[in-house]
Order: sequence, then structure tokens, then C-alpha cells
Amino acid sequence: MFISLRQLLEARRYGVRRAVDLAQLRVRFAGQPGGGQATVAERELAIRLRDLKTSLAAAFGDVTACAACARNCPPPAGRWTGGRCCGTATSAVFTTEEVRALKFGGARAGGLPVPSSVFAGCAFRGPTGCSLEPADRPSACLVFACDDLRAELDAKPEGSAVHQLRRDLSSTFDRFLSAPSEPPRHDLCCQAEAASLGWRCGPGA
Repeated sequence: MFISLRQLLEARRYGVRRAVDLAQLRVRFAGQPGGGQATVAERELAIRLRDLKTSLAAAFGDVTACAACARNCPPPAGRWTGGRCCGTATSAVFTTEEVRALKFGGARAGGLPVPSSVFAGCAFRGPTGCSLEPADRPSACLVFACDDLRAELDAKPEGSAVHQLRRDLSSTFDRFLSAPSEPPRHDLCCQAEAASLGWRCGPGA
């Protein structure tokens, strides 16, 4: 196996665990068709997902439940005081389907900002929250609300509107999953995945 210079540099800058997660995420992006291969329905739904995520993030406003939920939790979730749910594995939220929606919506693996802080679960989790713009986050990250967050939202006048946006985002993602799509070229996907990691595939590899 050949390790690319990019991976070595990322390991020095971000640490090995985050560098591995980033490399695996690039594999997932490379393994999905490009935006030009999206059907009209997929493209429209992917853009709608981006808009809904931006609106939902703004609607959450100044909630406090997320600020200290990870206190006293073991690492990686407890690395920072808040954002316990963000202590999950990068691959658990950036699923193949989520990456497909992000890619069709215009996101690029190489364009996602990475925090330089200590690794704490998801590769994009930092001490003050997610380093990604809401539109570039997986839908699951915006839809999810723990019991404490739901209770706080239920007590707010705007809580019902937030819950409606969560339902809208969830249902739109479901529609994206069921939208007719063009089947990916698996031979090209394999080559793209290998290239993103600096590997070679094919005869003689």
C-alpha cells in the first residue's frame, strides 16, 4: 500500500486518527457520481437539503442544551464540554447516502474546513462546535435532537417551528433517497477511490 504525501502531511497537522478519517471521507466522495450525473430530481432535492439545513441551524438560535452535554463523558465525546453527539465517528454520519446528497449539492471533500484542535470523534468537531457550514453537514447532524435539546425546544415559543423544519429536512432526505438515479460506473468509482488515497488498482497493482 502506498501512502500519499497528502496523507503524511495531514497526519502531521491533524494527527493520525483525523487524517485517516479525512482520507476515508475522500474515498466516499470519490466513490459517488459527480453533480453532472445527478438527475434533475436529485439535484433539486440536494439543493433543497442545503437550504433546509441552513434554515434549521439558524432556527435553533441560542439553545443552551448543547453547551455542556458532554461534561464528564469519556473521550472522545467528553473531549470538549459541549456537543456530545458530535463525538461520534465521522463515517457514522457521513454515510454513502449523505455524501451523495452533499456532492450533488455542490460540496467537495477538499473544500471542507478542518479544525486543528485535538481529535474528538467526528473529524470536524472542534472546541466551539462543528467547523462546517450547516449546508455542508450531513442531514442527520441537523435533524438529531437529544432528549435535553427537545425539552428545551418544547419550552420555547419557536420550538414548534424548529421541529417542523426538522421534519421537513428528514422527509426531504427520504425523498432524495427514493429519487430515481443514474447508476454509478463502478469501474470508474474504484479508480477514483484508489486515487484519492494514493493507491493503485488494476492489472499490476
